[in-house]
Amino acid sequence: MSVECRICDTEIDPNCVLKNRFFLEMYQDVICKWVNLTGSSNLNLCQSCMIEVIGFYKFKQISRRNVPKANAADDGEQEATPKVLQSLLDGCKESAALPPEVLQWVDPHVEPVVRIKRKIQRKTAEEKAMAPEEYKKYYFRKMWDKHRQVCTICGKKFPSKQMEGHMNKHKKLEPYSCTHCGMTFHCKLNMRGHIQRMHSEVQKTFSCQICDSTFRKSVNLRNHMRALHSGDRRDFVCTICGKAFAWKSVLKVHQKTHTREVAYRCHVCSQEFVYRQLYKLHMHKKHPGQPVLDKLQKKDTEELS
Repeated sequence: MSVECRICDTEIDPNCVLKNRFFLEMYQDVICKWVNLTGSSNLNLCQSCMIEVIGFYKFKQISRRNVPKANAADDGEQEATPKVLQSLLDGCKESAALPPEVLQWVDPHVEPVVRIKRKIQRKTAEEKAMAPEEYKKYYFRKMWDKHRQVCTICGKKFPSKQMEGHMNKHKKLEPYSCTHCGMTFHCKLNMRGHIQRMHSEVQKTFSCQICDSTFRKSVNLRNHMRALHSGDRRDFVCTICGKAFAWKSVLKVHQKTHTREVAYRCHVCSQEFVYRQLYKLHMHKKHPGQPVLDKLQKKDTEELS
């Protein structure tokens, strides 16, 4: 979409240069008129007009400092004739330095402004006593908690963008559905991940160079390398069979193989599932149109055992 330059009516791409406070002050000084941005629809200037505005503004600034006033002749000083003005400009050694922000609006090749980062001030005695790496982790957690919300039901903290999906879990709502297979989800993030994993035309895989296992996400490959091939400590030990794991979440999954815990059961074919996502996938593939039920109650799981 093209717009017209505010000065010369040339068709240009919209740049809204008058929204820049520094350039707007120069423009108003040149035209000697206040510009009402709220009531104006055209805030765009072409490149040549921007250069002209800056040129006139520099001329006015230099003139204000060096050219005598109109009543200079009354004080016995030299009159400000055009020849005097030109001689002053030719012999002037001063230059009007524009702010870097304005120069970037006019010439995109100007080097960006490098702002010095403000040093983090340690306020309490506890913070001052921390080692640099320890304080870095502490500060990161502090800033992370600052932008998280607390669930009014379970008290857990989540980023504001994830709070809707978490509340949908409590309310047992799944308003987001896959357009390919109809599988429903409680948040957009899970739905997008499902579409990328199951229905994406281009399946990008990450392969382990040691055991040739393949993964769809780089983070899964990193977890695999850490758990199986890195030689790291395995602090999470199964109390039943003694097998050790590097991840607590993997240990929980493994323990369910011993307890035979059944959280979901298909009401059509009575097939049992530990995880809800597997149960939902089974319902959509094997029994399309059938409702997806909630988690089994405690008495139902006792009857199964």
